[in-house]
Amino acid sequence: MSWFLQIGIGFFPGVFFIWFFLLKRKAFSVKRLLTALLLSAACFCFLAVGILQQRQERGTYSEVSAKQVMTLANAVYVQGDYETVRELLEEYGERYGYDENCRLLQARVWLAEENYEAADGLYSYLAENSSLIDEDAEEVLFAKNRAEHSQADIVLLQYLQDAGEDVTEYGYATGDLKELQKIFNLDQKGLVQDICDEIEEEFDLEKDSADICAKVLTKWQADTEDAENTVTAEKALTETEEKNIKGAGKALATLEEENPEWMSLEIVRKARAEIYVEEGKYAKITKELSEDSTYHEQMLAAELYMNGLVKKSDFPEEYRGVSAEGAREVKNQLKVVLKKNSKGLSKQEKAALKERVEAVEIQTEAPELLKLKEEMAAQVQNTEETAASGTEASKLYLELAKVENYFGNEAAMDANLNQAIYQSQNSGDDSYAYAMGQIISVIEEEDNTEEIKNVSVYVDAVMEHAMTVDVGNSLNTAALEQEQEQSAEGTVNFAQGMTDYVSRTKNAITIGSVNTENFETITAKVQITSDKNADAVSIKKALKLSDCGIEIKDFSLDKIDYTGSNILLCCDVSGSMEDSIGGLKNAVTSFVKNREDAESVSLVAFNDAISGKMGFGTSDDGLLSFAEGMEAGGGTDIYSAVLSCLDTFPQNPDSNNVLIVMTDGQDNYYHDAADINKNIGELAAERNVTIYTVGLGSAVDTQYLGTIAQSGGGSFVYVSASGSLQSFYDMLHTQLYHQYRLTYQAQDTMKVSDRTLELALPEENVRGSITYSLAGAEENSSGSIQVTTGVSVTGIAPRYLYKGFQDVKVELKGSGFKQDSEISVKLKGKLSYDITAEYVSADTCSLTIPAKMAVGTYHVDVTVDGKRTVLENGFSMLKKDGSSTLTFGKYVFTYSGRSVIGDSMYILGGPVQLNGWLTFKGDVVLTGDIDNGSSLMVTDNYGSYVSYDVSYAEGLGKYMAEKGIALDIPELYQFNIYRDDTIVEDIQPGAFEIYQFMWFDSPALKLHPDNIEMALKTGTTFFPYQNEILKESGKKDLFSFKMDSSMAVTNKNVGLILNIEYSDINKKHKLNIFNTPIESNGSAKLQVNTLTNEYLVGAMIKLDIIQETGIGLEVGWKNNLVPDSVQVQIELPKGVKLPTAVPITMNNFTGQVSGIGDSVQKKDWTNISLKVMVTLESGKVSEFFPALKKFVGDITVLKMPDTAATLRFGPNWGVELEAKLVFLNEITLAQAAAKLGHFSYSNALLDLDEEQVAGLYAMVKQGIIWETADGRVKLNSTGTIELDAHSRFAGLLVNGTTSMDIKWWLLKYNSSQTGDLCLGLYTTYSGKHELVLVFKYMDTKKGKIKGGFYYIDQNGKAGKNSGFLK
Repeated sequence: MSWFLQIGIGFFPGVFFIWFFLLKRKAFSVKRLLTALLLSAACFCFLAVGILQQRQERGTYSEVSAKQVMTLANAVYVQGDYETVRELLEEYGERYGYDENCRLLQARVWLAEENYEAADGLYSYLAENSSLIDEDAEEVLFAKNRAEHSQADIVLLQYLQDAGEDVTEYGYATGDLKELQKIFNLDQKGLVQDICDEIEEEFDLEKDSADICAKVLTKWQADTEDAENTVTAEKALTETEEKNIKGAGKALATLEEENPEWMSLEIVRKARAEIYVEEGKYAKITKELSEDSTYHEQMLAAELYMNGLVKKSDFPEEYRGVSAEGAREVKNQLKVVLKKNSKGLSKQEKAALKERVEAVEIQTEAPELLKLKEEMAAQVQNTEETAASGTEASKLYLELAKVENYFGNEAAMDANLNQAIYQSQNSGDDSYAYAMGQIISVIEEEDNTEEIKNVSVYVDAVMEHAMTVDVGNSLNTAALEQEQEQSAEGTVNFAQGMTDYVSRTKNAITIGSVNTENFETITAKVQITSDKNADAVSIKKALKLSDCGIEIKDFSLDKIDYTGSNILLCCDVSGSMEDSIGGLKNAVTSFVKNREDAESVSLVAFNDAISGKMGFGTSDDGLLSFAEGMEAGGGTDIYSAVLSCLDTFPQNPDSNNVLIVMTDGQDNYYHDAADINKNIGELAAERNVTIYTVGLGSAVDTQYLGTIAQSGGGSFVYVSASGSLQSFYDMLHTQLYHQYRLTYQAQDTMKVSDRTLELALPEENVRGSITYSLAGAEENSSGSIQVTTGVSVTGIAPRYLYKGFQDVKVELKGSGFKQDSEISVKLKGKLSYDITAEYVSADTCSLTIPAKMAVGTYHVDVTVDGKRTVLENGFSMLKKDGSSTLTFGKYVFTYSGRSVIGDSMYILGGPVQLNGWLTFKGDVVLTGDIDNGSSLMVTDNYGSYVSYDVSYAEGLGKYMAEKGIALDIPELYQFNIYRDDTIVEDIQPGAFEIYQFMWFDSPALKLHPDNIEMALKTGTTFFPYQNEILKESGKKDLFSFKMDSSMAVTNKNVGLILNIEYSDINKKHKLNIFNTPIESNGSAKLQVNTLTNEYLVGAMIKLDIIQETGIGLEVGWKNNLVPDSVQVQIELPKGVKLPTAVPITMNNFTGQVSGIGDSVQKKDWTNISLKVMVTLESGKVSEFFPALKKFVGDITVLKMPDTAATLRFGPNWGVELEAKLVFLNEITLAQAAAKLGHFSYSNALLDLDEEQVAGLYAMVKQGIIWETADGRVKLNSTGTIELDAHSRFAGLLVNGTTSMDIKWWLLKYNSSQTGDLCLGLYTTYSGKHELVLVFKYMDTKKGKIKGGFYYIDQNGKAGKNSGFLK
């Protein structure tokens, strides 16, 4: 307790007694009153100072109220810092529960961030369940309109309008485009400003301390965020920044003095710590430490201590702990422990134990840091218990790793680093998570060995964002100014230690040679180093083994024991090693000194050739003398040095022969992998030698050294700095005694090459894998699922998810799945996850995506019955709430990680989304001035895709959603986007493919904020069986076509309407259909409508067996890849003459089968429809008057073209007939049609449009319809009689029409007269019957349509309406 407080409490009884005495005795005098007042004032002062001091010492504050927190959150909303609003709402929810006020503010945040669907959901809930807001409030209606109407609708409507299509045929109304444009032109920013004005008035922010607190939280953070990206450590803070910091410090001081309750909020205390650091008031942070301190304060205090920026006296008494005498006693006891427990241990085990003991000794000298470590270790357990705080768990583990490094405890540092790295993808700090994600990729990926050179860059990025408080480079700058060491004597710099950890982890599991001679039994020699498991039994329990994607649970793991070891250290002493020779000498010296009695060590130095050698059996003194005498000079011949070293090993199968090759450069005498495997690999196998290669520095060829190591059944180890060589030599020395023989039975017995064996210790996040082939397997043998008959995998639906707190079910789409199939799925990204697949149907398997899955993009690795395929970038986990966004005009990029280079380059880590609809497959680089520039250069080297949602997608988009297929967009490379989104740059990407049916060559593309617009010039189809059809001709471009068209891509559909007909009778092409040779005469047609998902391709061909006969073939698809219709047309050189009095011939025989796709899908062949057509002709000029042919053409006197009969089967059966009579090829004299059964019926007078009815329909039209080929003359003078007897109408309909449209030279005349009459029994929509008389005609005098409607209903009531039926 503070002594001021003790004195004040001691004074209080006396003061109370004096006043009681004066009042009781009424002994009032000036002297007595002055004395009493002075004593009271002194007592009050002592109490006040004591209470204030006690509060500061303990860091405890009175609790802030719920109203105050909500006021602060709203004040921060007005400042526009929505991320801080989220943090405040989160803290509010933990303290007081998530109430309606939270929901309203969250809805407003989403509205401001243009997340209208989420905002609409909350607004709707609030309007129904609370009195905070009405359903007709402007912000509620605005969010509702934006959520219900997609920008995609505007794009598609505009596309349809430009294409001349009738929008009503696609489910839109005529005026929809204008209405939608009106909705999307409303001012969102103005609405948000109105909300801010309302908040300021409602909460009276000008008079509330929350406004001061909000400015501390937002204004200062905004300024320093910019500074972090643009000001380097070497630059001093600008005057403006210094002014901002002073202003923030002043505001903070006001809060602490007048409203200290704000300090009870974690977010405010975090801001306070940041301000203290920027002001250089480090001691204030440590002096206020207590058991109630937040982990932000504890981490910052640890950093200040390790950087030497605070003294021991700056910590509270309870942190100073052990006295100097006590520390000495602990050290003496530790020496006794070390001596007692060292008996029977190997030299390496003794060294490890000594390291642990020394770490404890250092801890006794730094009790302040030790206590902070214990408190942070307790805090990290708390942060893991809640999902919200768990986002900081990774940084806490990283700080603990730093502390353990300071203490020199490598094992404990590694354990904490492991947790820090693998929990990093839950971090809310995007830059930190991105850099850590890159490190994970380096650890997990086996193939890209070169990427390990960049680890130090990623580590530097991690260190820049390692703190949970935003202090920029202030700590490092201050430490450098004071020339303080960042770690204790003898310990490695932490950044270097973390870089080394990555290399150690990559080599924790090494799979050497795989023996398949006794297949199906497989054996492999493996090396496994585990921090948690010491022997083969415990390692086997923790080990997870998979072969060809199938988990193997029954396997054996046996320790390999050798009678002795022969270890040869082959050292590069070329000229490039001059700066690193000291580190090499230290590493070799340590290795020799720590060798075991059963180990025989040899040393070889090489450059252009072997420059020195000490053979096996050389004494330690000789080896040490040789090591000390190594000097740098000459070139580098790695290959020859390795072969020479292998020759020196004795042929002893019971000995552990190991060659460790260290180099810092590239081989001046390069050899390819075939040479290395044949010469080095075979010799290593003959001498039973395991080869390890150590690459030092960025100049090494990691792939080359990796090939050498793998040829000898070992592994490649990368070392970034020569100072770390010793630790890696020690690591390899230790691994010599952790070798095992693995034996198991293969479950996949079909695949012969590209088999993958993978081992993992899941609890330690380490794994190793190797690709191998069966003995005698050919390199080109395929195990791909893509060639497996009857099985295909198309993708995961949906293609991406937003990260949440619960497991989520998605679907693996494809075909040919069976209930008893062995199906395994692995999602491979920065982290990898094994996903259980559950059979649902032949085209669907259910997958459970775990809530713990890290944000990122994943390859989907699928194995079905031993056959494997990989869908690259096939699935993404996105961040929820769009909290990580970068906005440039109307282009909003959402990302999972960000790295900033200089002041104008931003690397956005995948998955990256543009405005929530276009997902990029890899990193996106933005270059330019984001805040003030008019344009921004975007770099996309990986491509992107649009994923469709089955709940709202249409046409082709819906089909793709159902099949789990995304629309892939090719790489866009470099292009510019503009703040003014009316300026859009033309982009020339590579070829663009619409999944499995069409390919466009080099389209011109424009990327708008909400859609992609493409100009198309040339394309090629990829319809089913197309390649087989073209096989005979060898021409792959026969189905290529030219066009002048456009396409619109949105998140709702792919807008493409094509109707192309091509004819060139001079071109002949040989084709093959079902092994039958045919010939095409160059005539073809292509129809595409992705909005309705309908496609048709057709061509006129000739069979070799009947050369003179033309055959037209048309195939149509609708909604799936199974043809929906097939039409065959036969065109004979001469028609078939009928035995009639008047000469009549038949030709152009056509047969069509439709409804195939629907029948296959439903497995119901009654849905099939058959249609036959024939053309009847009489009096053809070429047959009767050949001389006239050259003057009038080969016209026909009378012709009945395409006379058709249609038969539909199934419940909706029907028969339809139609015919027309044409005179001289142009003048129609009569038309007739009949329908029986179920059919579609339209009647404008009765307001029936494509109604499905059942019954009879017959129609005859007579008169003259003449339309010339050039369109100059159009005459129509006809009368129509229609007889109906069906479920909606039974009666008679009569129509008379006379119209003329003549455009002949100077003559132009247009006139039209029409009239309709309908009489019969009409059935209304409600099922009632009426006898109706309806008529409509044109009033030529007034130019208006008139009509009448008379009826008698089923009750006998008569009625009349003006006009016709509505």
